[in-house]
Amino acid sequence: MWARRPYLGDSTRSRWSRGGRLSFLGCGLGLVAVGFTLCHSFERRLLARAVSKVAIGSRIRSAGGERRHAWRWSYLGGQGRRGFVNNQRSFAAVRDTTTTKAARIIDGKMLAGRLREHIKERVTRLHEDHGVTPGLAVILVGNRVDSQTYVKFKKKAAAEVGIASYERLLSENTTEEEVKKAIQELNGDERVHAILVQLPLPRHIDTDSVLQMIPPEKDVDGFHAQNVGDLWLNTRNIYKFNVSSSLTMTRPLVLPCTAAGVIQMLHSLGVPLQGKEAVVIGRSRIVGMPVSGLLTGMDCTVTMVHSQTVEPEKHIKRADIVVAAAGQPEFVKAEWLKPGAIVIDVGINNKDDSSDPRGYKLVGDVEFEEAKKVSSFITPVPGGVGPMTVAMLLQNSLNLARNSLGLPPLPMFNDLGSPVRNEG
Repeated sequence: MWARRPYLGDSTRSRWSRGGRLSFLGCGLGLVAVGFTLCHSFERRLLARAVSKVAIGSRIRSAGGERRHAWRWSYLGGQGRRGFVNNQRSFAAVRDTTTTKAARIIDGKMLAGRLREHIKERVTRLHEDHGVTPGLAVILVGNRVDSQTYVKFKKKAAAEVGIASYERLLSENTTEEEVKKAIQELNGDERVHAILVQLPLPRHIDTDSVLQMIPPEKDVDGFHAQNVGDLWLNTRNIYKFNVSSSLTMTRPLVLPCTAAGVIQMLHSLGVPLQGKEAVVIGRSRIVGMPVSGLLTGMDCTVTMVHSQTVEPEKHIKRADIVVAAAGQPEFVKAEWLKPGAIVIDVGINNKDDSSDPRGYKLVGDVEFEEAKKVSSFITPVPGGVGPMTVAMLLQNSLNLARNSLGLPPLPMFNDLGSPVRNEG
């Protein structure tokens, strides 16, 4: 065989065969190179997909948690320094898309406007059918500018829906007995169906003693002991009344206005709340306590956070619903919130601001600008809960007028359409 090798080398066919072998070898090496490239590319795509999945899953973690995941996956990616940088860039791109979503703002002013229109229609119908105009009386003691402003706003809102308003203006030095006497006179006035004592009262007056002078059937704020007891004893009936055609079940005549406004906002979102975890920050009789009861009646699991709560952020972090009524400016930090939480900010506080002509700006109990990047829905301050409080006051006045005629109360919470506006 070896002796014939020169012969093979001299033939034309042998020369082409050698060329064919070289070509085949070249093609084989090329296919190997292409295969290596494809495998490398496929590996990188799998890695990028894995990084993306981890990035998406990391949305429910804190910013620190996200950074830890980024470093871990970049290290596992191998590929030396080049692979590390690429993985970091891929993770950062996904993370950025999850933190720049549009904030959904619950517009309390818009929702309150719709509710006032609804109340106006009902007030007109009550007058046409029964010849009765609901009457709201306000007692103002002292010269506090903020209290005077609130009273003027309430009177204006009452007039817009056709509710008659009456005032008793008393000086700062008015005694407790004189305040009680004014309440007794209004109790006997048939034109007055609802009585409101503007708080706070001067320090020398016992607020609890004064409020208990207002009979439950004229207690528009819902602060009388009987109305408070009816709320807690019938928490489940309050919301069931709203979705049932039966008007015979027991329920309070009225609900505290701010608390009712909070629940109306949640109701208008159309989001199922049964079984959700809710945290109420603050335990006042005006907001914290009644909101806790109403949320319990909506089948939420409620935790109340207050001034003696140890590490309140631990409770807030697991909440699907946060109602902040702490009375402390920007108390709730964005990193305390569970991503996707619904945030209702009841607080209204003055915060120093040299850029504002007044020298201050109004802020809530939540860090709004940062919190709106984390929450699914959030109320602004101002323009959130405040307008709803006044609207619920008008609705309470209407229901007390109906009660005086032996008519059943209207549903406390109404289907008013979505109160949400998007904000980039």
